[in-house]
Amino acid sequence: MTRIQSYFKGNLKQPSIFDWLTRLGVMRILRPWCGGAGVIFVLHRVCRNEDTPLAPMFATTGTLENMLAALRGAGWDIVSLDELRQRLTGGPKPGQRPFAVFTFDDGYLDNLTLALPVFRKFQAPLTVYVCTGFLDRTVDPWWASIDRLIHENDAISVTIPGFGEQRFSCHTWAEKAATYTELWSVLLGADERATATIADLYRRYATDAASEMARIAMTWEQAAELAKDPLVTVGAHTCSHPSLPRLSIDQARHEMREGRDQLEARLGVPVRHFAYPFGHLGQREIALAEEIGFETATTTLSGNVFQENVADLRCLARRNFYEDPARFSPQLGARFALQSAMGCDLLVNAIRGRPRVVSRRLWS
Repeated sequence: MTRIQSYFKGNLKQPSIFDWLTRLGVMRILRPWCGGAGVIFVLHRVCRNEDTPLAPMFATTGTLENMLAALRGAGWDIVSLDELRQRLTGGPKPGQRPFAVFTFDDGYLDNLTLALPVFRKFQAPLTVYVCTGFLDRTVDPWWASIDRLIHENDAISVTIPGFGEQRFSCHTWAEKAATYTELWSVLLGADERATATIADLYRRYATDAASEMARIAMTWEQAAELAKDPLVTVGAHTCSHPSLPRLSIDQARHEMREGRDQLEARLGVPVRHFAYPFGHLGQREIALAEEIGFETATTTLSGNVFQENVADLRCLARRNFYEDPARFSPQLGARFALQSAMGCDLLVNAIRGRPRVVSRRLWS
């Protein structure tokens, strides 16, 4: 992307036309049309400001604080998913402020130990979508496993089917990042080659999926502690974190319903909201979410929430933000939060003839 393209499309790391439009008050006028009623943010893991993870799923505590402070300072209400639904079904009201919702996927321990204290500081609600397989230690967190192995070693050796023995130098941060990207591309396929590759890594470096999950995920007891906090809403995220469209309809229904039922039974809280693993869904999955009785369901398709979404509460868009720890700057989080809430990119999409509102028609 050229600097001119970045200027007109928006870029977090350099000034753009939206900075001028915001200063002139134009984005404030356009916001109801291009920013809608509000925005949902999706996060996964949280780390301390001084940490340097490789996995592309982290936000630092400093960034979280800046995002919350920026949105509050600009006049956004930070609300729960229950209130989001109430606002949409109740219709717009005079003087009602735009909203922001924060969601965390999967059930990581740092959601309890690092994220929750930040939200308590701001007295802001959050939703944690919990995959029960994380708590049961039955999901393989290969993305976290390779992150740790690359951090702890100056070189990584592994046999990749079709490519043979591979050796990756991991002396410098750039080499570690490049190795992570390479292995991520192999393992993300979730096929036989990926299975054989991660099995070889676990064998060589004397670790396994259960011990890695014990390091990064909550236990059932910790999830219960999280669920007791009045700021927290617990949502469902299946049992085994599968790509639902790849399953039969009965398997998909079981994953969605059983994940919810286990959470309600063991945590003692109602579970009314759902997030599709990997953001993979189609019309069938939307219909299942309605059939099972979820009041909302969220995707990973980027966008904002509009009043029109009252008819599409089981395919809500979310905004995804991960940090580059090599270029850590908490201020980028505040910039991202405000540009997303304003719907700056949706204004560009509308000008280019692209859909402004995410609806189920996109999955037809």
